[in-house]
Amino acid sequence: MSVPNRSNVYDNGLARVARKGDGPSLNLGASKLTTVGAGTLLAALLSSGLLLRTGPTGAYADTIDTAAHIDTAFPNLQVGDTFDVFYSNSVAFASTITVAAGITLQTAAANNVVAASTGRLLHFEKTGAGAYDLYVI
Repeated sequence: MSVPNRSNVYDNGLARVARKGDGPSLNLGASKLTTVGAGTLLAALLSSGLLLRTGPTGAYADTIDTAAHIDTAFPNLQVGDTFDVFYSNSVAFASTITVAAGITLQTAAANNVVAASTGRLLHFEKTGAGAYDLYVI
């Protein structure tokens, strides 16, 4: 896993650009989304690598921000780069992950539902300018 900040890998104390195969980065921050009901997982929230979801009082859907906004937030991402976000549904109701323009869900619809009080891995791969594939794992 690499997070959207491409210079997050350190060799002997020196920063370098992350490459495929570098393995997980566990220096995650936590972003919180507390919207009651449906919300948007903005690019800024995704950048932390860990999203804690609270607030809804019934089943709800969260929408991934547009690919264009992700490109703007992370200008160093190149085609083929990937990043992961851990999505923790801390609500007693199911969440459905939906997408905005430029994001293509690559998993079956049933996989896009995050059960109450569980979590999923959101795996993004940049496929072009303003284009990402999303795997809900």
